[in-house]
Amino acid sequence: MRISRLLSTVPVLLSTCLLSWTFLSAHAQRKADMRGQDKEPSYSEPGAGDRAAGEQSRSSENQDSQAKRPGVRGNRKQRNEEQGSARTNMPYGISVVNRMGTYKGGLLFDTSNPTLNAYTNPNTSGVTFGTQWAAVEPEEGKFDFSKIDTVFTNAEKNGKWVDLILIPGFATPGWAMQGVQSGTFAIQYGARVGTVLPLPVPWDQTYLSRWFTFLKVIADRYAGRTSFRMIAAAGPTSVSPEMSLPDSPNDVVQWEKLGYTPQKYINAWKQTFSVYSSTFPHQYFSLALHPALPVPDPRQKAYVREQITSLGLQYPSQFALESDGLNSSRSNETLGLVKDHSGQVATGFMMSTAATLRSQRMGAEGNPPLALRKSIDKGMEPNSAGQHVNYLEIYEPDVLADEMQPVLRYAASLFARKQHSN
Repeated sequence: MRISRLLSTVPVLLSTCLLSWTFLSAHAQRKADMRGQDKEPSYSEPGAGDRAAGEQSRSSENQDSQAKRPGVRGNRKQRNEEQGSARTNMPYGISVVNRMGTYKGGLLFDTSNPTLNAYTNPNTSGVTFGTQWAAVEPEEGKFDFSKIDTVFTNAEKNGKWVDLILIPGFATPGWAMQGVQSGTFAIQYGARVGTVLPLPVPWDQTYLSRWFTFLKVIADRYAGRTSFRMIAAAGPTSVSPEMSLPDSPNDVVQWEKLGYTPQKYINAWKQTFSVYSSTFPHQYFSLALHPALPVPDPRQKAYVREQITSLGLQYPSQFALESDGLNSSRSNETLGLVKDHSGQVATGFMMSTAATLRSQRMGAEGNPPLALRKSIDKGMEPNSAGQHVNYLEIYEPDVLADEMQPVLRYAASLFARKQHSN
């Protein structure tokens, strides 16, 4: 008797549940639609060359609507979880850049003043430490990690995140050049501008294989540290982490003789991004933009850069797009490209130099604080979607100078405002 009564109530319960589910689903959909009308867009429209990659970095609102299609929900949910996890580790705020004056290794940060240095400055969030491959692995399989270890120890002690810049190219150790196709070029900028050195061609597989093996050693030692947020993508590079190659008229002639083609260069970067993504799965890897070589014609300078950027955008939860050389008087397409992608992927700028040393170059001769302030304002200008870069990299002398502290507090406040508005 009790069982028959229970069975008789089942149809009623099922009808009630179905009606409730229908009402709640419709109500939730109306709320989602209202949110979609009120919410500001969180990304700018990618260009034609970037469109396919840009589809992977749409806002969460669009992801939700696409996830309703059959067969998409599971994969979309997994990607959202992966991207959300990575973005909690996104480089953000002001990072202090060390000085790399020689090819004997990057200089450690000055800690002679324990209360005001790269690690203890309250206005900064991270440290960017650069050094050369040849300084870390001068002989095959023999490593000197002492400087990098010091940076991580001090950064973690003071709650700062770390960005590593490891430079191959002109800074490739001699042993790694054996059997590698190379040319002889003058260094095009930096402390050793004009110095003539061998440079491996970016697409040489022996060179890239040795470089990628070195990166795996770095990852084994540091990739598990939560302070390690970003590493500069390099390999098809020359004097710095920028995607720049010597490009004087004589250099271009030599590149043509060496067999350079745009596709070889693009493929080298495609291979490089894949290795960085898999080798450093918990870190961002940054691409510092620069025009490509004008081979076979000047149109390739922008086209190849666009293609390489598109390859990076295929890793939206790991890719960071940046431009090095920010100052208040500089205005070019590279800066605009980085700014346009703010909100899609992590973006940032590195200053041209220290304003305390070269205020004229930074935009205010004889007034370093004003020069830095103007450069910060330039870098933090929002794009058409109201998004600005995630990080600014400022050279160490500007972080140590007493007169610069009000400017640094101002810069830190700009990032704080953005975080509070999100």
